[in-house]
Amino acid sequence: MGQYEMTLSLGVIDHLGLNLYSNIPAVISELVANAWDADATEVDISIDTVHRVITIQDNGVGMSDSEVNAKFLTVGYRRREHGPTTTRRGRHVMGRKGIGKLSTVSIANEIEVQSAKSAKVKAALVMTTDGIREIIDQNQGTYLPTPVDVSAVEFDRGTRLVLRKLRRRPSQSTIAALRRRLARRFSIIGAEHDFKVVINGDDVGVEDRD
Repeated sequence: MGQYEMTLSLGVIDHLGLNLYSNIPAVISELVANAWDADATEVDISIDTVHRVITIQDNGVGMSDSEVNAKFLTVGYRRREHGPTTTRRGRHVMGRKGIGKLSTVSIANEIEVQSAKSAKVKAALVMTTDGIREIIDQNQGTYLPTPVDVSAVEFDRGTRLVLRKLRRRPSQSTIAALRRRLARRFSIIGAEHDFKVVINGDDVGVEDRD
């Protein structure tokens, strides 16, 4: 298992707060943008309204341990500043704020990250909102997520985020709002751009723009 480290800029955290986004659709929208940047062709979103769990899985390039630390766990990392502005597939990078991972802790108290670049290069960890808050309260700058045995990563390419202990119970209206937000924000959803987004088994399409 790898060693994971989230370096927190306390000034940034204090300014933004852990309530960066106020609703689930806004957070999921940022994660879909990350999947696009990872050259995914499909994003599968599962929303369990009973157990308050959301799972977002893509088939993008995935991350190694070192990439999880450098990209996912570095709050404020901006791909537009640290790397090419287009992906290997020629896509224009959408990630705007470099704080998408921080947005997850604004709606969930536990976030599990699983990622795979190949069958042999995988990474997995769990971070908690309570743990991050404790680091901030102690005026420290480093939070250490808990490594997870990579045998739990049952796929060979892509990234899966599992958001547990959601602060608000998602409802059918939440799902409808998410479909509408994704359809309106991402004009690249569809076969023309080879980018498919599915929510609870149902594809998001132009008709969801309402």
